[in-house]
Amino acid sequence: MSTINRPEISVCIANYNGRDVLLRCVDSVINQACSTSVEILIHDDASTDDSLSIVEQHYPDIRIIRSEVNVGFCVSNNRLAQEAAGQYILLLNNDAYLRAGALQSMLNEASRGFRGILSVPQYDAGSRQLLDRGCGMDCSLMPIPVLAKDSRRVVTVMGACLWIPKPLWVRIGGFPEWFGSIAEDVFLCLATWNSGARVQVLDKSGYDHVVGYSFGGGKAVQGKLRTTVRRRFLSERNRLCVLLVFCPALILPPAVGAQVLWMLVEAIGLSLIRRDMLILRDVHIAALRSAWRLRETTIAERRRIQREFGRFPLGRWISLVSLVPQKLRAIWHYGIPDVR
Repeated sequence: MSTINRPEISVCIANYNGRDVLLRCVDSVINQACSTSVEILIHDDASTDDSLSIVEQHYPDIRIIRSEVNVGFCVSNNRLAQEAAGQYILLLNNDAYLRAGALQSMLNEASRGFRGILSVPQYDAGSRQLLDRGCGMDCSLMPIPVLAKDSRRVVTVMGACLWIPKPLWVRIGGFPEWFGSIAEDVFLCLATWNSGARVQVLDKSGYDHVVGYSFGGGKAVQGKLRTTVRRRFLSERNRLCVLLVFCPALILPPAVGAQVLWMLVEAIGLSLIRRDMLILRDVHIAALRSAWRLRETTIAERRRIQREFGRFPLGRWISLVSLVPQKLRAIWHYGIPDVR
């Protein structure tokens, strides 16, 4: 990997207490054999560990942006993208490790004229098993992992490894900072589709990911889904907000009504099964209340996106969305989730 003053690729790594993962993440970028210039930027979100000092010992010239207070994943990445000098931005989690050839494969595709979002297959860093080749999307905007080599089913990619041309990022406006974290990648991908560009996962190379290192949850552990109250709250609220921003007006009322109804049915059902009101109170009801408080912000975001890209075409929306809820598939496969 070559680095000069005017890089073509900016690899942006948001870090928070990444002592066990950050150096390996940076190593995976440094060791890429890439035909162009690359810069690495790290935003440290007020870490309390020594993750930065470890990296600085090995790579003293890496550019680091330090935050005195914890601002969250979305703000961290927006700050990184603002400082990025490259034509292309690669958002990379601190717990994600690029496999050989990952950068070059995405650069090659972009150089052939692809102007949307790119990624490569995601693998579990522990088991090395394939997690997805991108994701589809159900009617509540839950990601549906795509395992087959079928790019036509890919609607979104994980923000753990997301390549985007900087001009497109600027037009979209980056991540909504009021999200905090979770579903910001769904927002970015739908904005890309709304712009007329596409989202694609290449069938080359890949990256290994310690899923849930920073936030907890996000994967099955020993055959059972485990997550946290905070993660579920943000997921439910932010996906509802994304729906309100992008869903075509003709189907917006029934789509929102169906999502709210499903949230309540799920919450009541899980609460009865668990004999615990935690999920109903602290996840779903809290998410609905928070989404209501954010309604003016969400409406303003919808108007801004439509001014920039126009309305989301109804036909395209229908072609992207699966009617079968991903949560039903997950419950059938893994059973009732463990929320802590």
